[in-house]
Amino acid sequence: MSADCAHVHRAGRVAASRAARYACVGSYNGSSELERRIHTTGLLEVDHRLVSAPYLRVVEQRTDGTTLLTQWDFRVTQPNVQRMSTTTAHSLEHCLGVFLREATQSVLNVGPMGCLTGFYITTVGMDGYDSMAEVLEQALSLTTSIESVPLANDRQCGWARDHSAEAAVRIASALLASRAEWHQVMAE
Repeated sequence: MSADCAHVHRAGRVAASRAARYACVGSYNGSSELERRIHTTGLLEVDHRLVSAPYLRVVEQRTDGTTLLTQWDFRVTQPNVQRMSTTTAHSLEHCLGVFLREATQSVLNVGPMGCLTGFYITTVGMDGYDSMAEVLEQALSLTTSIESVPLANDRQCGWARDHSAEAAVRIASALLASRAEWHQVMAE
């Protein structure tokens, strides 16, 4: 373990050190509860070198006994090979955020991954892969017919000039063309 990581593991109490702890997860030795949780939630269990985008998978599920929360990984481009432009990701985020919520009340949040290779989608009570894939397909189908990006104005968006309906239509069309393969996370 690097000296920086060892320092972070010992400190552990300062909120600012949380970011540094995440940077040190490769040095997992079982000494940190945070590290144990990261390594067991599924978030880091997928080897990004072996996946085959696009795909849809469950990252994590939690329940309090009555309510099921699910975090989905909707991978759009191949990790470490290709990423969406910020304009494309931003535009598709708006489309998915609006159209998924129109399709189901189960969608709580849609957010782009920092690496710009996909989106995290959080659902409440969503019952299985087929249900999620179906509403995602509906949202992408609606996206293919847009002439302007929903909510792309300076009242409803923090960077309203960073949108492209054409880019959203193009990537939604490509994702729909590969719909039959979304279930396959790992390359063959």
